[in-house]
Amino acid sequence: MLHRWALAIGLAMLAAAGCAPASPREQDAVAAPVRPRPEMAEAFDGCTWGEVSGVGLAVHSFACGPEKSSLRLVVDEGMPGFAIESTDGGGHPTRQAVIQIFAKEPDEPIEVIVPAIAALSPALDGGSCTLAPAGAANPRPADGRVRYIWAPTGDVKTRWEAARRTGAPMPPPCGALGVQYTGDITFEALKDDPAKVVSVSWDAGAQIFDPSTIKSTESPAN
Repeated sequence: MLHRWALAIGLAMLAAAGCAPASPREQDAVAAPVRPRPEMAEAFDGCTWGEVSGVGLAVHSFACGPEKSSLRLVVDEGMPGFAIESTDGGGHPTRQAVIQIFAKEPDEPIEVIVPAIAALSPALDGGSCTLAPAGAANPRPADGRVRYIWAPTGDVKTRWEAARRTGAPMPPPCGALGVQYTGDITFEALKDDPAKVVSVSWDAGAQIFDPSTIKSTESPAN
């Protein structure tokens, strides 16, 4: 009889432990909102901060009113990816691609997307470009994943390095997705969805969206 009572009490205690509410610290961790970095908040004062989602991704960004040229991040299904949209002095909309998605198998290396990049962003003068680890200007994400840049090789690399050193005129050697004179474009596989590689344009000035908040909306983890 005592054995049965002890078993019943033990089962009741286990059930209570399993249904216990989360601690305040756990609740805060779950409910903590994504906030912009201070320099972003200062640069886009008066704009609205929130999540923009579409084409299987979500990212946090600002959206501004007419006083800041209606600057905002929008979904571009044709790319697919995201673009920064704004209005020019004449009130006409302009759009600049800033996040683009490339697909691969989850267990494939990032290099399998090289043909897709080369088709969209070919090397100058018939040269060649490759995915190379980004330098110190684009450190690794906190989880240690490597970011890559679309960089020239061979003769085109030699000419590019000379142009950067001397200031001689030369178009970007690897096209629109390659290394640039100002700002950077990096490629990385998403941690929560390794079947997706994203290219991200990093503005030389204030960035309206936070690349560290990019996540898949199609991942089982989300």
